[in-house]
Amino acid sequence: MNDDVRSAIISRSSAATIRQIAVEQGMCTLREDAVKKVRDGLTTLEEVIRVTTE
Repeated sequence: MNDDVRSAIISRSSAATIRQIAVEQGMCTLREDAVKKVRDGLTTLEEVIRVTTE
C-alpha cells in the first residue's frame, strides 16, 4: 500500500476511487493476475471466471 492509497482509505473515499488510485499506481487486479496465470498454463479460464466474477 502506498501513501496515495492510504490517504484515500483514511479519507473514506469510495472503493471505486481507491481502486482507481491503486491501479494508476501499478496495482494488478486479481482478475488481471489470474489471466496471466491462464496464459502461463497454471489455471483455466473457466476457473478464473468462476473465482473472479463480480
